[in-house]
Amino acid sequence: MEIIVQKKIDDINIVAIVKAKDWFKTLLNKTFLDIRLDDYVVCKWSDFHDGEKSHIEGKTTIAICRELNDAILIYASKIK
Repeated sequence: MEIIVQKKIDDINIVAIVKAKDWFKTLLNKTFLDIRLDDYVVCKWSDFHDGEKSHIEGKTTIAICRELNDAILIYASKIK
């Protein structure tokens, strides 16, 4: 997944901006929502490490934006 910007909030929680095509993958082809592949998604998840592997859990979509500037404003409000 191509991450545009991310911030680790604490030991396991991450807030980031990614492209919709990476966040939703095949879901975009099966939905009636007006989400474009090149939209920006402000999202968060928990990244647990067991010493060998990374386990991603709790993927949450915060916002979907057409413009990167809009996504950055929402992202900035979530990392404070």
